[in-house]
Amino acid sequence: MEKLGREKKFFIFAIFAFLYILILTFLFERRGLLDVLNSRKELLNLKREVEILKKDKERLEWEVRILKDNPKSIEDTARRELGFIYPDEIVVILDEKAMQK
Repeated sequence: MEKLGREKKFFIFAIFAFLYILILTFLFERRGLLDVLNSRKELLNLKREVEILKKDKERLEWEVRILKDNPKSIEDTARRELGFIYPDEIVVILDEKAMQK
């Protein structure tokens, strides 16, 4: 009778050990559950980045069209972004912090 109890306990222990190993393998093995979840998260991040880059590309294409079609816009951009001035112009730079005080 006692032998039957030991065999039953050993059998239950063996099943739990097998399940434990199976779960660990499923979770941490290459292409396991954690790897799949991390891959999905990375895919979502990459999709967001692609959307941001698409919007940026559209904005740049619009800016290129404006610059090609309107020579005045080239001058405005050069003056605003590069600080270009005409020889007879005087540039006044105001300090915003000093203006607020």
